[in-house]
Amino acid sequence: MLKVALTKNNAIVLVFVISVAVLLSILSYQYAVFNSNRIIQIASEDIRSNARIETSDLSRSLTNVLDSVTSNLYILAKAPTIQSNEFQRAQVLMNIADDSASRLELSKIQRI
Repeated sequence: MLKVALTKNNAIVLVFVISVAVLLSILSYQYAVFNSNRIIQIASEDIRSNARIETSDLSRSLTNVLDSVTSNLYILAKAPTIQSNEFQRAQVLMNIADDSASRLELSKIQRI
């Protein structure tokens, strides 16, 4: 009779150990899923933040280029040779402005 009681006790202990093991496995899985989702969320936020920073940088670069082009056009418009319709003499000034604009475009392409 003692041997049967020990077997029942062993069975109860075995069921308890298996139940705890299953519970710990489920909790471990849930913890891993939670951490994976959190990592994905953090990575997404980081990507969005980097995109905003890049957009801001490109916006500032474009503003600087447009400011330079605007300055070149203003200088050309106010040049006495252009205002007096001396286009042959003004060609040198237009070539310089064109070279300046080309350098601006090249510097932006090289940065991207």
